[in-house]
Amino acid sequence: MVFASAAPEKAKDVVLMLVNLRSLKARGEVVTLVVAERDLATHPGVQSADDYLSLVLSTLGKPAQVSHEAAVSIGGRSYSRLSLPSPKGGRRIFWASVLEGHALYISGEHKSPLGRAELEQLLAVAEPVD
Repeated sequence: MVFASAAPEKAKDVVLMLVNLRSLKARGEVVTLVVAERDLATHPGVQSADDYLSLVLSTLGKPAQVSHEAAVSIGGRSYSRLSLPSPKGGRRIFWASVLEGHALYISGEHKSPLGRAELEQLLAVAEPVD
C-alpha cells in the first residue's frame, strides 16, 4: 500500500481502491493511485480538507518542497490538493475532502509531467455518487 506509511494512524484507514498502471503517455512509467477513507473521530480539530492535509504533512515530518495547489472537483466534490517529492523520485500528490467526520483522500505518485497528466485524467472522469 503506497499511502499507508504516510497516513496518520494507518490502521484506521480504509483503502477503497489501489491502482498501479503502466502509463502509455509517459513511456511505460508506472503511476500509482490510492483512494481511501479515514474516520476523523480521534481528530476533532480536523474540520476541513486543508486541516486533514496539514495532519498528513505533520506525519511526514514537514517535508521540504511542498506545493499547495488549487482545489479541484473530483466526482462532483471539491478536493484540496498538495504535492511533494516522492521518496521514489518524482512527485506524490494528495487530494482530500472532508464529509461528515470522514476524510476522503487520494494519493498519487508519478515521475514525469506526462505521468501526472495521466493521474489527473483518471480523476477527471470520476462521476458523482449519490
